[in-house]
Amino acid sequence: MKNPIGYLTLLGLGLVLAACGDERSDDSTVARGQTPLAYGDVVDDQEQMSLGLVRLNGCSAALIAPDWVLTAGHCLKGGATVMRAALADGQGGVVERWADRYVVPDPAPDGAKGDIGLVHLAGDRPEGWPTSFSRDLDDRPVGDLLASELRCYGAGPGSIENGVWSGYGDWRTGIFTVDGVAHFGEQDVVTYRRNDQGQIIGPGDSGGPCYADVDGKLVHAGNHSAVGYGLDEAGRIIDSPDMRAYATSTSFYREWIQGVLAQGAYPTMYLRGSMNEWGTSPMETNGDDSWHIDVPLEAGAYEYKFDVTGDFLPATNWGDEDLDGKAHASGPNIVYYAPVAGTYRFVFDAVTHAYEVTATDPKPTTVFRVHYDVGWGNFITVRGGVAPLSWSVGRSASWATGNVWVFATDQIPAGVAFAFKPLRNDRDWSWGADYSAVGGQTVDVVPSF
Repeated sequence: MKNPIGYLTLLGLGLVLAACGDERSDDSTVARGQTPLAYGDVVDDQEQMSLGLVRLNGCSAALIAPDWVLTAGHCLKGGATVMRAALADGQGGVVERWADRYVVPDPAPDGAKGDIGLVHLAGDRPEGWPTSFSRDLDDRPVGDLLASELRCYGAGPGSIENGVWSGYGDWRTGIFTVDGVAHFGEQDVVTYRRNDQGQIIGPGDSGGPCYADVDGKLVHAGNHSAVGYGLDEAGRIIDSPDMRAYATSTSFYREWIQGVLAQGAYPTMYLRGSMNEWGTSPMETNGDDSWHIDVPLEAGAYEYKFDVTGDFLPATNWGDEDLDGKAHASGPNIVYYAPVAGTYRFVFDAVTHAYEVTATDPKPTTVFRVHYDVGWGNFITVRGGVAPLSWSVGRSASWATGNVWVFATDQIPAGVAFAFKPLRNDRDWSWGADYSAVGGQTVDVVPSF
């Protein structure tokens, strides 16, 4: 590199340009607020899908795992909770997913940090989204990339009107020769100029990947960070033949990337619900992407949710509207009825979003479920011929969602047959013959009064 100071100045300028978006015009100037293009060859849908090329709001990015996207750090200033990732489905359509969090490297003591970031995608993988995907990361020292060829990709926004980005541009690609490497701040970078076809990755393509062929294997070698321009005497930005593009070296952050992915989908998980007055009870990892916590409960109904950060961000808390054992982002509270007092284990898989609650000290439990709408101010009791039931005084049942009244006990020995009847307000007996049950069963009845 001829002028390291100028190089740093251009990189800082390039970061601003990449965030704003610019275009090369016919008079060799760049007009702010126009349509940015990667002046390369258009990439078809099939190649986009096979490479995992992702449009991330106004930036470019690439999958490195089914739920993880690698992009430029400056693309994440707006917060990943409002980011949407779009991937071609290979058939002319687009599959989209929302992001729920992003991770950037910890800053150095002087506040500098590399222009790289990881984005985690939320929710179930929709149809057309890869269920398995892996991209090798370049592990060579950045100096080994000097004079090597990189195939780079970018997809700037479709248009910019008055500073507002809209739509998506075409994914484009070109092959470039690395002509410089450097280390500054907290990152290694590589640089390249226009290729022989006059192509260059332009603003709006920040975060787009550059791939290298290493012994016949395609590896992620870097992602676009900025484009450096010169200025003419009037202070206008010059799109000159000497303009350079800059890419953050993947190999410099390889261990950091692998460390983030090794943590699993989320670094923390909390149980929040009526059992802890909607506080934040930290769950323990099971060593994979599942979590658990043991909670002492009294018999009764409880509402709860799983929450990554403990602050109910829209995309990082899970509830369940149909109680089918699979939670949904921002879903309603999950309802669980503890049949008897005891310790219960809550388990949540952060990838499949499956959940379950089980008793850790199970005993044979007999559960009575009386399906009846008694009306406001009324209640259901159960009487029967085996302790702790009696025919003289009823045991009160608890109301649960769906107008189901539940009474549970572990005091009836398993296999013991007995008769019982529900009462309204412990006064009005249900019509018909007695019901029969066996200790340890769950019995559902629909009485009439």
